[in-house]
Amino acid sequence: MAARYGYTMGRREMRRNRRAARPHLRVEIGGGEFDVMNWSLGGVLVAAGEAACTFTDGAVLPGVLKRATDPDRVEFTASVIRADTDAGQLALMFEALDEGLFAFFERCMAAALRR
Repeated sequence: MAARYGYTMGRREMRRNRRAARPHLRVEIGGGEFDVMNWSLGGVLVAAGEAACTFTDGAVLPGVLKRATDPDRVEFTASVIRADTDAGQLALMFEALDEGLFAFFERCMAAALRR
């Protein structure tokens, strides 16, 4: 399946990096493991459910990002941009796009293109 992007024709997207929903990623943060709704080189949107209320805006978190289908994983540090308790979502922005994180995303994109 080709990668889906969050861009729409009728509305100008103000983000610096395109968002993708594939391949499916998971994130380990704050002692829990959650599905990633979409991701980009800048950060991730996490489906945190009821756990979203345990995170505060501006907090800096260490975490692990991994593909749901294989053991490929990478550590990161991110800031909580938005903890939306009503939607159960957590928006995280990476503190730095280091070589390891960039290489992980390269592998993700290559996997998405092979499908």
